[in-house]
Amino acid sequence: MLGQEQRGGSAGANDASLIDTMLDRAESENKVYWESMGEGLDEEGAGIPYEVSQKMKTFYIKPEFRDEAADLLIPQFMVEEEIAFFNEAGHRLLERDDLREGFTLRDRDTMIDFGSVQAELAKVDLDAGAEALPRAFRLNGFENEAVKKWFDSKPSESKRRLCKSIIIRRISKIDAIGDADIARYVERVMENMTDEQLSGLEQSPELYAKKIREKVESLLRKYESDRFHMMMEQDRIMCEPRFHLKEKISPPKSISSIPKSLYEEEDGNLNDYEKKVIYEIAALGNVRWWHRNISRNEFAINGAVTTYPDLIVRMESGKLLLVETKGDHLDNPESEVKARAGAEWANAAGRPFRYFMVFQTREPGYSGAYSYGRFMEIIKGL
Repeated sequence: MLGQEQRGGSAGANDASLIDTMLDRAESENKVYWESMGEGLDEEGAGIPYEVSQKMKTFYIKPEFRDEAADLLIPQFMVEEEIAFFNEAGHRLLERDDLREGFTLRDRDTMIDFGSVQAELAKVDLDAGAEALPRAFRLNGFENEAVKKWFDSKPSESKRRLCKSIIIRRISKIDAIGDADIARYVERVMENMTDEQLSGLEQSPELYAKKIREKVESLLRKYESDRFHMMMEQDRIMCEPRFHLKEKISPPKSISSIPKSLYEEEDGNLNDYEKKVIYEIAALGNVRWWHRNISRNEFAINGAVTTYPDLIVRMESGKLLLVETKGDHLDNPESEVKARAGAEWANAAGRPFRYFMVFQTREPGYSGAYSYGRFMEIIKGL
C-alpha cells in the first residue's frame, strides 16, 4: 500500500511538473513574441512596435500655451514617505501596492457563478465538429491533440489535481497574493463546486481558471477601494499638485483639424463620438485649450481605481476639466466605479478642478456621470 501511495504521489508530482512545463513554454513563447514586437522602445513610444515608432512625428505644445502649461501641475493622490538619512517625511505618488498591502484570501467568500462557463462549454460543443478540439485546449506551442488525449487518459482525481495546478498558476500572476494563500483559496472553491461543475472543470480547466481569477480580482478591487477610503478618512492620502504636461508628444496617429488644441497636433485615435465632443468643446468661447490625454502614457487619476480621462480641457477662467467620453452602451458597473473615482479626485483636488464622465444620451444618476446635453450646459457657464 505504501509503495502504491508513493508511486501515486510520484505520478501526481510528475503530472503537475508536466503541466508547469507546458504552461512555462507557452508563456515563454508569448513573451518572446511581444518583446520582439517592442524592441527599441523608449519612454515616449512605450507599447508601440519599433518600426512604427520610427515613423512617428513629434509635436510640441503651441508657443502661446508653453508658459501656462509649464506652470500647470495637475493634482494626484500622494502618500507620506520617510526620506532616508534625513528622518523627514516626504510625499510620493500613491501606487496600487499601497492599497493592496495586507490583502489575503483567507476567509474571503468563494461564491462564484459558474453558469456562464457551463453555457460557453455548451456553445463550444455546438460550434465544434466531432473531431474538433475544445477551445480551452488550444495551447500554443504544443501538439494539442496529444495534450487532450493525455489529459483525458488520467483518472478523475488526477485531472482535478492538475486542474488545481492550472488554476493556481493563472492566479499566481497577481503579485499581491502569495502562492500558499492562492492554493488554500482554490481548495475551498473546489470543495464548494457541484459534481457537474467539477466535471466541467475536468473538460475545460482554462475557462474555470479564468472565472476563478476574475473572482479573486474582484475581491482585490473591493479591498483596494475600501483601503483607499479608509486611508482618506485617516488623512494618510493627500491630493497634491504633481503631474506636469509633457513638452512634446508622439502619437502613432495625429489630428490637426480641430482648433484650440494644446499641442501642434493631437492624438488622432478618436471615435466619432469623441470627435463630436471635442469639436463642440473647441467651439465654446470660454474654452482656452484642449488636449487628448494618451491612455497609459500621460495623466492618470490614481484613486480607488486607476483611470485615464480622454480629455484635459482648460477654461479661460482657469478651471481645468478632465473629461471621459462613454457610449451609452458602456453605462455599466465598471464605468460607475471610474466615474465615482473621478468625482472623488475632483472633490479632493479643489475648486478649480472638475471631472465629467459624459454619456451620449444617458443620465446615469451616479456621481461624476452626465449626459452630453447636461455636460455642455454646465461647461458653458464655467
